[in-house]
Amino acid sequence: MPQPLPPVAPPPDRRRAAWLLLGLALALALPLVAHRWLTAPRPVRLASDPPGLKIFRAQQCDHCHSLQGVADGKIGVSLDGIGKRAGTRLPGVSGPEYLHRKILHPEVWRASDQLNAMPSFEGKLSPSELDTLVNWLMTR
Repeated sequence: MPQPLPPVAPPPDRRRAAWLLLGLALALALPLVAHRWLTAPRPVRLASDPPGLKIFRAQQCDHCHSLQGVADGKIGVSLDGIGKRAGTRLPGVSGPEYLHRKILHPEVWRASDQLNAMPSFEGKLSPSELDTLVNWLMTR
């Protein structure tokens, strides 16, 4: 009587191997990502922050715009030097007036090289809050 053949090993499951490699890659990368996130410099928030900065943060301007030592947003334009640049954006329009217009109606006062992603803050800021924010931005 003939001997039974030994069982044949199943072919390797490529999907399983891919998932294992992905899991290994994630397991190796996660500590690095966590370390970089936990040790990244964060802007210091003080109770004595100027009122303009408080409004800037309360309106979440820091989520989109970068400003050295204050915000690291990546979507909007950098606001470093905005106090000096604002007065040069439109002929005959002062820096504070330009910022007032830009904050209330960004879609109208958009430079040709900018995306149209900024929301309007009309009705979201009182006139005094807008003045406070603009005055603070003019010092940046």
